[in-house]
Amino acid sequence: MERAVSSEILSVKNLRKSFGAHVVLDGIDFSVDEGKVLTIIGASGCGKSTLLRTINGLEPVDDGEIVFDGERLGAGTDWRRVRSHIGMVFQSYDLFNHLKVIDNVTLAPIKVQNKGKEEAEEIAMTLLRRVGLEVKRNAYPRELSGGQKQRVAIARALAMQPRIMLFDEITASLDPEMSQEVLETLLELAATKMTMIVVTHEMGFAKAIGDDLLFLDGGKVVEHSAPRDFFAAPQTQRARQFLSRFEYHV
Repeated sequence: MERAVSSEILSVKNLRKSFGAHVVLDGIDFSVDEGKVLTIIGASGCGKSTLLRTINGLEPVDDGEIVFDGERLGAGTDWRRVRSHIGMVFQSYDLFNHLKVIDNVTLAPIKVQNKGKEEAEEIAMTLLRRVGLEVKRNAYPRELSGGQKQRVAIARALAMQPRIMLFDEITASLDPEMSQEVLETLLELAATKMTMIVVTHEMGFAKAIGDDLLFLDGGKVVEHSAPRDFFAAPQTQRARQFLSRFEYHV
């Protein structure tokens, strides 16, 4: 049965996480509907990346609830199975340098999902065409630019055919031209109704791509609104202070 685009796929309630005495996430609440894009912004150290890592089981939580597609995640969760449905792309590409692009993209579907090589390569080529890198199928990561590596990382995550994608500051280490390549790829994914959570420092991009936006500060959700409303009229002094540094971008 086809799922309704508006159905809730992820819910986070009262999420708390500390590293020793340092509180990183302090009562985070939000939900994401299938086919929608949530953008998360905030100053460095506000908890954005840690939040994504808790959703994907890379960091355990101290308290609260994460529910993905009706399943509560936490202790006892088969994270290998869940991660096949929750894709994640990091700042640092994490490609296997000894493998060609096509092999980087097909590795997980073959090893984790037990797909045949022919099927996995067919999926991989479809995705490489989508990210504009079909001609690089036989290249090694060392032969690619930073933007191309990040687009391969996106294709690799999509090859698992996830229900939701998490992107963690994936343009942070790229120059403006390479960043634009990657951001355009995400905009194309959003147009296909791929469910995404995007942590970004690119304010113009957050405004353009998001259906919903969280502004985090000190581990708390300070504002939660539609991006157009947030950028047009932030409701808190902290948000106004934060945006004053980016006004020329948005």
